[in-house]
Amino acid sequence: MKKKKKIFYLLENLKKEIPEIREWSIGRQIKETGKDCDLAEVGSFDDPESLERFRKHPAHIKVRDMLTPIGSWTVVDYEY
Repeated sequence: MKKKKKIFYLLENLKKEIPEIREWSIGRQIKETGKDCDLAEVGSFDDPESLERFRKHPAHIKVRDMLTPIGSWTVVDYEY
């Protein structure tokens, strides 16, 4: 499996592995514009403690460590 496909597969399956994830969505870039990224992920958590447990979960760390050397990202945590 190519690295990008493997990472996408692992990201898609995080919801199955991490019970703290309430909602999880992954999307690939449809059309390149020169100011875009390959994928986006959006997750919802019940509270900041759930988000922190997600961050420390081995499945999340595995994907994060695979992404670190090949990409960059922007993270926004907010409450609503």
